[in-house]
Amino acid sequence: MLNYSGGSQKTDYFASIGYLTEKGFFIRSDFDRISGRVNVNTQPLSWFKTGFNLAGNYKVQYGK
Repeated sequence: MLNYSGGSQKTDYFASIGYLTEKGFFIRSDFDRISGRVNVNTQPLSWFKTGFNLAGNYKVQYGK
């Protein structure tokens, strides 16, 4: 897992990426996954705050 975050007085951000691999007990039952996330928030005015979140993953499951 790799994380990165930071920000300034009006904006903050966070990003992460991870990789998981699991070896199965049976032949061809392994599992791999890559996941990621990005989060950004900003408050350009004292009465207005906005942001977005983006997340996704990719998986490979052997034996199915």
